[in-house]
Amino acid sequence: MTDENIEVQATEEIAPFSIRYFIQTDSDGYVTGMMVAVSKQESEGYVSAQLQEVSEDVFKSIGQDSKYVDGKVVQGEPKPVQLTADNAKAIKSALLAEANTNTQPWQTQLMLGIISDSDKDSLITWMKYYQAVQAIDISKAPEIIWPVHP
Repeated sequence: MTDENIEVQATEEIAPFSIRYFIQTDSDGYVTGMMVAVSKQESEGYVSAQLQEVSEDVFKSIGQDSKYVDGKVVQGEPKPVQLTADNAKAIKSALLAEANTNTQPWQTQLMLGIISDSDKDSLITWMKYYQAVQAIDISKAPEIIWPVHP
């Protein structure tokens, strides 16, 4: 590398990147995603994904149930969350884990023959609940009727 090349490189400035703000909306205009691009590569990815770029002020004004309509943030009606099979699977797993946590001490007491009658009744109630949750077909979401929690 010659001295001339070094001089050219030293005087060349790199333009700083400005943070850019993007939102994703659904067909009703509800804001469903908010992204901050901290690099040119990120911002190009958001642009290619057809996300809407907004100002920092608009970005900061977005809250729960916000809609982006005609370049403005407006408060929308509360939008109910649609239960999907993936959501149902997560709920089912959490309910089964909770039932396992609650029944494990009683199961140990039952095996050792030291469980009280009231704890045995509670164990039976929880195990029936466990069976009812286990029997749920998550593919039926959102038409799932969850069993009553003990």
